[in-house]
Amino acid sequence: MIEMENFTRQADGSDRKELDIAIGGMTCASCVNSIEGGMKKVEGIYNASVTLTTGRGRFVFNPKLITPEKIAEEVEDMGFDASVIGEHQTYSMERTEESADLMISGMTCSSCVHTIESAVAELPGLLSVSVALSLSKGHFKFDPNKTNIRKIKEAIEDLGFEVTLPSKVNFDHQKEHREAIRKWLHSFLWSLIFGVPCMTIMMVFMSRHSRKIHDEDLIPGLSLENLLLFLTSTPVLIFGGRLFFIQAYKALKHRAANMDVLIALATSISYAYSLAMVIIAMSLRLKSPMVFFDTPPMLLMFISLGRWLEHKAKSKTSEALAKLRSYQAVEAILCEMDKNGLITSEQSIEIEMVQRSDILKVLPGAKIPVDGIVVSGLSSVDEALITGEAMPVPKHPGDVVIGGSINQTGVLILRATHVGQDTALAQIARLVEEAQTNKAPIQKYADKIAGYFVPMIISVSMITVIAWIIVGYVNPKAIDDSMMADHGTFMGTKSPVVTHHPMTQADRIHAAMMGVHNTSTNEDPHTKHPSGTLMESMDEKIFEFAFRCALSVLAIACPCALGLATPTAVMVGTGIGALNGILIKGGEPLEIVETIKTIVFDKTGTLTKGKPQMTKVCLFVDHSLCSIGKLLALVGTAEGSSEHPIAVAITSFVKDTLEIETFATCSEFIAAVGYGLTCKVSGIEPLIDRYEEKDRLKISIASPDMTLSGVVVERLPLLENRSRGPSPVDSPAQAPQVYTVLVGNRDWMRQNGMDVSEDVDQKMMEQERKGHTAVLVAIDGVVTGMLAVADAVKPEARLAVYTLQKMGLDVFMLTGDNRRTAEAIAAEVGIKKNRIQAEVLPSQKAEKIKRLQRKDRKVAMVGDGINDTPALAQADVGIAIGSGTDVAVEAAQIVLISNDLIDVVAALLLSKKTVRRIRINFMFAIIYNLIGIPIAAGALRPLGLAIDPWMGAAAMALSSVSVVTSSLMLKTFRKPTRRDLETSEYLNSLDSRIDPDADSDLRSGSMSPISDGVIEFEGDDSLARRLRDMARRNRSHMEKDYRAVTIA
Repeated sequence: MIEMENFTRQADGSDRKELDIAIGGMTCASCVNSIEGGMKKVEGIYNASVTLTTGRGRFVFNPKLITPEKIAEEVEDMGFDASVIGEHQTYSMERTEESADLMISGMTCSSCVHTIESAVAELPGLLSVSVALSLSKGHFKFDPNKTNIRKIKEAIEDLGFEVTLPSKVNFDHQKEHREAIRKWLHSFLWSLIFGVPCMTIMMVFMSRHSRKIHDEDLIPGLSLENLLLFLTSTPVLIFGGRLFFIQAYKALKHRAANMDVLIALATSISYAYSLAMVIIAMSLRLKSPMVFFDTPPMLLMFISLGRWLEHKAKSKTSEALAKLRSYQAVEAILCEMDKNGLITSEQSIEIEMVQRSDILKVLPGAKIPVDGIVVSGLSSVDEALITGEAMPVPKHPGDVVIGGSINQTGVLILRATHVGQDTALAQIARLVEEAQTNKAPIQKYADKIAGYFVPMIISVSMITVIAWIIVGYVNPKAIDDSMMADHGTFMGTKSPVVTHHPMTQADRIHAAMMGVHNTSTNEDPHTKHPSGTLMESMDEKIFEFAFRCALSVLAIACPCALGLATPTAVMVGTGIGALNGILIKGGEPLEIVETIKTIVFDKTGTLTKGKPQMTKVCLFVDHSLCSIGKLLALVGTAEGSSEHPIAVAITSFVKDTLEIETFATCSEFIAAVGYGLTCKVSGIEPLIDRYEEKDRLKISIASPDMTLSGVVVERLPLLENRSRGPSPVDSPAQAPQVYTVLVGNRDWMRQNGMDVSEDVDQKMMEQERKGHTAVLVAIDGVVTGMLAVADAVKPEARLAVYTLQKMGLDVFMLTGDNRRTAEAIAAEVGIKKNRIQAEVLPSQKAEKIKRLQRKDRKVAMVGDGINDTPALAQADVGIAIGSGTDVAVEAAQIVLISNDLIDVVAALLLSKKTVRRIRINFMFAIIYNLIGIPIAAGALRPLGLAIDPWMGAAAMALSSVSVVTSSLMLKTFRKPTRRDLETSEYLNSLDSRIDPDADSDLRSGSMSPISDGVIEFEGDDSLARRLRDMARRNRSHMEKDYRAVTIA
């Protein structure tokens, strides 16, 4: 063992880790309580949380006091199967230590061990290495920022040894379900094979008894019916009931009680009582008694059938998690590249060997192995499995790709950025697992009830026996002969009850021992008769009915339904959410969402796209003096030398519009902070020629308005006759080759000697009132145009806000921007002015949420940035946009993978639907037990309503299956689309989004025909029709923007 000298750093919080353990053998909530209660008493364990449906337990422990293997042993000692899945730190930080195991073959002696340890220890970043000759295994600790497991593997292979990854032992929940389904199917088949003959025998003899046909005993004390029932019930008890008895024994061994204890008690008591009565009757040579041999086969048959169906249904609740795991690739193609970017070698490696910064090749049709950035290649990628985006997403160099998505058309070369458990897919799966493990508050109450349930049922069963025996002797008529006629020989004789001078039990036993059979209650017990019974007819009826009611209580009681009500719904709901790009972290946020009355949106990056974009272009001179193409080419080239966010928005728009990659020549560039820039631009002719070849400028000749790349372009020749100085374009022959270009605000123009007219100033103010930034463009001393840039509102934002308001939620906006911008954005998305909180510092956002909560409101916060993290944590439910920062995602309880606000609506709808299903399940489980147990105990016997134990078993099995099936109904949830939410009422409200200038044109009916979807309006059209047409036009543009945003 070699320890590196610098291996002294200990991460904060290393004394507290989390451990996941797969737990088998749990049957109901009582098992959960037993494990949690017992494990919390173990030294070194701080907390324990066990979930029945996932078969998983999470334990927070101190690794200095107890090991993961010891924790698993403690669980096994409690009578359950346990296997370690994995452990991890409970804090989040940049990892500086990782460990890995490698299998090493070819070692022959301790010298080989020393050779390997010495060679590997020289690798930079290696913290410790330990090689075990007997196990042919090496354990390595290293700094992942300096080395990786592949380099360690190559170093050992260079020494002449063979190295492989150890076989992975991953917890397969579906496999666990399959094994449980197989076992319960076998149990059901054993019960069925002998249970059906048992039912047939019982029905045949009931029919014979109803016709007053009574068979003679085969031998004194043993009738043919009891013999046949004994032969069918014994194998069922041994083979069909084995699983129940094993689990019941383990539970009782640790002083716990669960559902298996009730079943074991019901079957064993009925069988033991019956066997004892028959043996006593045979030994005393009495008439064969009424027994309960039919109860175990029928009870076990129905319960094992219910368990089989229950596990089949439960296996479907975890399908979503299994599907997420199946998306992970198993291999990757590792490439080596030279300095020129050419691939020199390729090799296929296991996905576990991929490290950060590796260059990987992805072929068409293959899964992208890890998260990364495209280095070269063009393709489209199907991300529907991860983000829910239906359309393939184009990928270019520099674009981010998600591990698990499918490459479709071209070959991609990418650089790995996140590997292993850091990939988006792995984190999604982890969030879903944690969500399904975390308990909803209502589940904690259910588990507490289940902890007292079984002892309470046993007590009720004992009280039932005692009560009916007392009632039977005090009021014999309360137990009617008709209730006893359903069980063959249990009926005894049909002679009326003689109450005077009854024989005592001692007299009957004495008579039987003396060989006297069948004595009348008026006769001397020493007088011989052909046959006798151990009890009088009425005694037998009383005890039979009392025991039958007690067994029915044990059979019908069902803590399983209580235990399954919440976790199955949470599992299905969170799974469906994950498949739709909505990650809900457990049952608690699900329940809180139901009570949410206020929802607060951050502005930047949440309601808006989070980066400046062009919103409007105005041309102030005639087309003959300066075309749109020329204006864009000049301003794009000028801004191409600036890194300001506004410049980035302008250059991006120009490149998309002119379809170019590079600009013309820019010289003498000067930027004045807070004002603008000036420069000389030349060589724009090729850019203009290429643009005009596309024939896009015809639209500007026919109409004063047009749209380019979704941006409104206006021709307003305000300066046609007022231009001072040389015109931008005197004539094509005299067109200057070098242009002086100024871009900036009013002050910048005035500082450079140019006049900003009142008309131009008015156009700027129109944009500024909307919260947009307006900049002027001057070419060769003439103010030629204006560009408006803004953080554009997401196309679906208004629809999302409108839908939330219709759901009864009070929608607020919280932003650090100035009041004017905030009000402009709020007006565009439909948020009222008195619901705006503007100019709020990041540190004040959480305080604003607190103030809303003081008004007895449950508040949800939707945000994406680091500055939103305190507010997300303070809110009752934090909802993070998936494109946001990692810190925001960690602080939130709900994470939206897709950057689409419609998913906020979907998350709330799914949460409300899941909570409603939980309540339905829970109420069903409670009502079932509240009604079923009294009926089984015979409380409704005076009304003629009573049930047998096998009926109670069937009802109990049906209750568990019904709860799980009810939870599976959540699979019918479909995430709403924009088309679903765009009601006629919403479309009619879109007139508030119409630009004031366009609206004035509408009122005057002056708009002329233009292309790109703009509709021709005549002056005699009705205003209502024109508004509807305008709404349809806006909807069309929103659809285009939506697709563009989604693809981006």
